[in-house]
Amino acid sequence: MVEGCPSIAAKTRQSVDLLGKHLVGAGEYLEQRAGQSRMFRLELRVQVGDEPRTLLHVCDGRYLWRCESYRDKGTAERIDLARVSRAREERGGPTQLGDMGEWTGLGGLPKLLRNLRDWFQFISAHETMLPDRTPVVCLRGQWKADRLAALMPDPEAARGSGSPPTLDELPQHLPHFALVFLGRDDLFPFRIEYRRRLPPSSLRPDGPTESTMVTMDLFEVSLHVPFNPSRFTFSPGNLTYFNQTERFLEQLGLKKKP
Repeated sequence: MVEGCPSIAAKTRQSVDLLGKHLVGAGEYLEQRAGQSRMFRLELRVQVGDEPRTLLHVCDGRYLWRCESYRDKGTAERIDLARVSRAREERGGPTQLGDMGEWTGLGGLPKLLRNLRDWFQFISAHETMLPDRTPVVCLRGQWKADRLAALMPDPEAARGSGSPPTLDELPQHLPHFALVFLGRDDLFPFRIEYRRRLPPSSLRPDGPTESTMVTMDLFEVSLHVPFNPSRFTFSPGNLTYFNQTERFLEQLGLKKKP
């Protein structure tokens, strides 16, 4: 359904509690179909302690830019998607953005949902409401066995052990479960959460059994509203700029590492 929308605009909030750090961010997400490809823009203003930072991911269909600015300084990275598409085509592989690895920004919201479908087995659903009273259906997913084994410190040993790996073996920065909150009437993904079980030593009677590591909210959503293409263009200006196309090709196995 999301992939079928010609355009999506939404405000976003994101919260991260990980390894003793708490980060919050707010901003805007835009997505628009451009011929056979899609354009994306995610801009987040993040508070890191007392210092504000801006995180920006922009894809115009040809280039993906990732930028972080801090105290009027920052860095930018660029991937030449046209070059990546040619390399994939020469190998006989898919050329759509959603099939090109797992870099944030490639494929936008549809890619995120596709990853959740591929990584997690959704085992339950119940109706509830978000804090703003939006009625939703909450889908709860657990890791698929093969994906879980690949995340173990020793993946080969985990696959050959004969018994499935346990969640307790996951590194601390990885979640145990994923929750997707879909609009009850339109199935739009208004919230995504990643959670982790609390250790038995920290459990209290009638207390929570899980902690939320990451929350992403999309709200004030507008569909089918076209944008000016300039919203999806980016110039690094005075920022230090790095071309990451070679490294990305290496990650996809389309270029040998030097």
